[in-house]
Amino acid sequence: MTRISMGYVATTAVLLGSAGLAGCGGMGNLLGKDKATAAATAATTTTTTGGTTGGTTGGTTGGTTGGTTGGTTGGTTGGTTGGTTGGTTGGTTGGTTGGTTGGTTGGTSTAVTQGNAFLIRIPDGTTGTISASSPNTGSSVKFATPSAWVKVSNPAADTTLPSDYRQQAAADPTVSIWKRTGSVTQTGGGTGISDAQFSGTDYIVNRACSGCTAFDPNSSKLPISVESFSATQNGQPVDKNTIQLGNGVRVFMVEKSAWQDTWVLRNTVDPASNKTVWGTTPWNGGPNLQNSYIGEYQDTAANFLVTGIQANGDPALADIKGASTFGYHFGGSATPASDMSALKAGKTTASYAGYFTGFSGTPGPTGPNLDTPIPGVELAGQTQINADFGSGNVTGNVYGMKYADPTIQAANNASSTCNSSGTGCANPFKDAPYGVKLNGTLNGSTYSGTAAYTAATPSAGAAAVAGSPSGQVLGGFFGANAAETTGVVRIQGAAPGATGPAAGTVLMGAYGAVKK
Repeated sequence: MTRISMGYVATTAVLLGSAGLAGCGGMGNLLGKDKATAAATAATTTTTTGGTTGGTTGGTTGGTTGGTTGGTTGGTTGGTTGGTTGGTTGGTTGGTTGGTTGGTTGGTSTAVTQGNAFLIRIPDGTTGTISASSPNTGSSVKFATPSAWVKVSNPAADTTLPSDYRQQAAADPTVSIWKRTGSVTQTGGGTGISDAQFSGTDYIVNRACSGCTAFDPNSSKLPISVESFSATQNGQPVDKNTIQLGNGVRVFMVEKSAWQDTWVLRNTVDPASNKTVWGTTPWNGGPNLQNSYIGEYQDTAANFLVTGIQANGDPALADIKGASTFGYHFGGSATPASDMSALKAGKTTASYAGYFTGFSGTPGPTGPNLDTPIPGVELAGQTQINADFGSGNVTGNVYGMKYADPTIQAANNASSTCNSSGTGCANPFKDAPYGVKLNGTLNGSTYSGTAAYTAATPSAGAAAVAGSPSGQVLGGFFGANAAETTGVVRIQGAAPGATGPAAGTVLMGAYGAVKK
């Protein structure tokens, strides 16, 4: 699953991910690439939110109010065990047990009391059409609690692993591989976007190097990522080693994947080895989302021909056809109604600083590296959101936007040196030709409104450009006293005057920001 993480492509150790589209690293198992899963970013996830909220809310409310409230709050926010134990024990014990157990058990999943998603459906990647878009409310993507991380004992010889992981482990003795399982449910996409639920495996590939932070399977700073992948030819499962080349027999692929993250840490590059490693540096000082998260979702079914082998050993694809549902989502523990009322009564204003991750593309025939039927570029930028709780107005900008040049990404992907050792990977990031202006209206702790393109700018405050297509923004406030805000953006229509790889006809993404 490929995405830009804090201005870098999030990778599982070394690779800059599939060229062709922001989103999920489709064909990862088949092509033998190092799938750039979201789990590879050393970033906080809902483990922090679930644990903090479960422990704090389950403990405080359980202790103060007793068994009933401790049970309800511990159960909803902290997790099933926190709720059951807190409710049964009651009173002070309920506070302690509900807080401790709820914090521990709930620490792997966020109680989603608020959330939404923007999704689009591409019925056929060869025609360049969007057949359906989710409504402005009611869509959601929710994760179940994942299993514990398990270290693969002999990854170079473990045939249950994707071949790319085995090859990395065989080539580099410092590689360790971890895996876990999870599931995700997507609902409420509206007419033309079917509900879906799937389970899958999440992998982390970690390389050791001098001064690098080792992977901690018990860390609360890990995203949740689920991917399910299959490929068949002549009705039989295939991978890059068993595909029949050039015989006119199509390969049928199904990939379902999603991630959610609270984005605190980023991958960094060890200067001695030039390898991407677990990072410990906050992106521009933050944000550290404690109460909310953002994420991405895709559900793709495609078929194609395999015409040969590329320089890096991956199959070359042709005549790619397929359908996909793709989008971004957000959620978390909503700011209580009492806090929102107090902020409104006090005519409070606040500013939030954070980040944006997304993509720009144009539906149509896909390139040689298939992710979804929307070829395009990955985007990353900074976000500033301004809230006037008294008037109910929420405004903001996505600025300092960067995109990952697909030509450079493709060259990195085709480089056997870049893929196998982490050296020789060129920096693919360039300035995007635009930013985004957001305008919303509050309704409780949520807001919705319009999104439009601005000129490219390194700072917040730019106005929408004339002739920009009108898009949508959905967002919400999370945590006590609206400590955080996250949301999703969707604009269908090209940015006026934009040229080059980033000038797609669909822009989608998500943002997260913390109160200054």
